Amino acid sequence: MHCDLANLRRQLTKGRSRTEKITSQLHLCEQQIDFFTQESSRLLTSIQETADRLTEEQCQGLCAAGTPTSALLEVGDKLMLLLGAKDRSWTGFRVGIR
Repeated sequence: MHCDLANLRRQLTKGRSRTEKITSQLHLCEQQIDFFTQESSRLLTSIQETADRLTEEQCQGLCAAGTPTSALLEVGDKLMLLLGAKDRSWTGFRVGIR
């Protein structure tokens, strides 16, 4: 019986240790979720402000570019990604912003 009690105490100690580790990890995850939620809100606001400043003439100018530079291709790709477009090619970009 004494052996069973010692074994039970060891199991409880291990269980308590695991619970403390999981609680610590949960707290860290909560902090990361809060951080990323705030960061994504900030980015969405910034994206919306940028979209509000993008004029129709600027969009037409982008569409008129026959052979885009690598920087323009990257910008087009990222904009299409943010818009959730499946086709993120240059042609898809030109069609998407018209």
